[in-house]
Amino acid sequence: MQLYGDNFAPTESLGCRYALEHGTTDGGGGTDPLPAYLPATFVSVSVVLCAAPASALPRSTDVSASTDGKWWGPTDAVYTYYDPTHAPVVSRVEPPYG
Repeated sequence: MQLYGDNFAPTESLGCRYALEHGTTDGGGGTDPLPAYLPATFVSVSVVLCAAPASALPRSTDVSASTDGKWWGPTDAVYTYYDPTHAPVVSRVEPPYG
């Protein structure tokens, strides 16, 4: 996937971090928010390429980037996994009447 932002640099430690969005699971039924860290490929100061880690269940994960592997920039980016082999599941309707 491509991440768009600012101040990316072609460093040895350039990477992407995927952390669970609040209220989702890790695909194994857990809710541990510990992030997965994967190396990134520098494209430009405003674009990097990252591979998404595997997920056993549909879920959403916050995505952030770092040039040194220690300091992670702020993010509003969310990546959502879905399972194309299953039909969508409706879990709620609002309003419940009308």
